Amino acid sequence: NARKFAERPASQTAGQSVKQWQGTCEEIRRLAAGMGDADLDKPFWMPLMAGWTTAVEGFEFTRTHDWSEFMQLRIHMERDEPVPSAGATRAYLNRILQFFPLFPDREAAAGREFTAVMVFREAGVGAFNIRVSNGNASVTADEVENADLVMTQSAETFEKTFRGIQKPAEAVGSGEIQVSDFEGLAVFGQLFPMG
Repeated sequence: NARKFAERPASQTAGQSVKQWQGTCEEIRRLAAGMGDADLDKPFWMPLMAGWTTAVEGFEFTRTHDWSEFMQLRIHMERDEPVPSAGATRAYLNRILQFFPLFPDREAAAGREFTAVMVFREAGVGAFNIRVSNGNASVTADEVENADLVMTQSAETFEKTFRGIQKPAEAVGSGEIQVSDFEGLAVFGQLFPMG
């Protein structure tokens, strides 16, 4: 972000930035309007993180990235609206939670069986199951019975804690995150240390 901000003229106003963003959105709409289903699997270069990827992956990345940026803006502006659709919120959470299995603490996860469920309060968003089994982790978009830990929160609270805007302990203390078992929460923190 710092590099892109440095490319922008120092005199550029917020209104000009919005206009530039709207122009980019219109260019994407124009390109997408000419695409058919077969085009979605074609490769394209996405300079922001991905490199070569498919068009469908580019659209998915854009949707989830925009959800996150929008929610962070809403948080910093202390607003609770507008509200993103349940579908966009669920797509974002599914994408982000898929990173959890990539970075468990391997030593803490070795030989351990543990299941955590994240339940989101927004209508239509649902729950995600994070399972650790003998050092490996996986995420599925459902809720299982007899989980070792159930964490109930809003998608906004998840975003605040995931992005470091709010400490998870503060969110638990204030009741923004409700947990079923504090020992299970400690285990989850060992398995997936944040920060």
